[in-house]
Amino acid sequence: MIKTTRLVLLLIFFQAMAQAGYGQQRVSYAQYMFNGLMLNPAYAGTDKYPNITAQGRQQWLGAKGAPNSQMLSAHMPWPRKRIGVGIILEKQGIGVTDIYNGYVMYSYKIKVNRKNVFSMGIQAGVTTYREQLTDLTLPSGSQDPSFAKDITYTLPNFGAGVYYYSSSQFYVGLSVPSIAQNTLKRGNPLTSKEARQYLLTGGYLWNLRPHLKFKPNFLLKVVNGAPMNLDINLNFLFDEVLWLGCSFQLKNAVNPMVELQATQKLRIGFSYDIPVSSLTESGFRSGSPEVMLNYRFVKLLKNRVVSPRYF
Repeated sequence: MIKTTRLVLLLIFFQAMAQAGYGQQRVSYAQYMFNGLMLNPAYAGTDKYPNITAQGRQQWLGAKGAPNSQMLSAHMPWPRKRIGVGIILEKQGIGVTDIYNGYVMYSYKIKVNRKNVFSMGIQAGVTTYREQLTDLTLPSGSQDPSFAKDITYTLPNFGAGVYYYSSSQFYVGLSVPSIAQNTLKRGNPLTSKEARQYLLTGGYLWNLRPHLKFKPNFLLKVVNGAPMNLDINLNFLFDEVLWLGCSFQLKNAVNPMVELQATQKLRIGFSYDIPVSSLTESGFRSGSPEVMLNYRFVKLLKNRVVSPRYF
């Protein structure tokens, strides 16, 4: 059984999918600037070391049936090749709906000069939807056959992107994570259609002082029939160890964050969305915490310090 609040959340979720297909494919994690693979397959292999990242996010902390997500991603350069490979596994939940994403990535890199690289990437995978509609509590006396059974189905999808970067100075990328516009789903009482979304990202690193760096980032999401969504992020790096920053999602949320380079291999991040959108008028006033762990398989050498990953 589920309270009316969860039914409202489910309706909000499917309406969002119809307006911006990216929402159903992959959650917009706040710490995107530290894990570009979630946005662009061309990012695969841009780090010279293999690495793995785990992220978890809880939307509207304390609200029953609110969206939550967990993701595991990994990528690495192919030895002695211009190739990068990657993988993303993700689970999303909202109300009575669970969504499972699985994608593999392939990228090819062209060295423009001594510092700058142009990367092209593609990804392919599947999304499985599991909707436990029989858990919903309908109005007293109603018997809608559309909610009489649970639904599970799987849909394929693919995406592509380009990424131009210098590992210690800047990056800019353009991607379409989900190109196929699948219908979700015939026979489902909440049928909708995926909308193709375009993502533009960028960032730059400034050396302000010997032990202080400044890195602004942005993420622009564009989808037909919906307003543009712009996220602006400002981060400061202290002593190559501690990132402190904040993101501003225009008319949506303010998101302070902290990242700690605990060791040369392990990085830990935490962020907390503070909503400022019209949803706060509907009772969704609690924030959204997010945790990230990143491990780089760095080969440590004596008397050598490995620089942290900037992009």
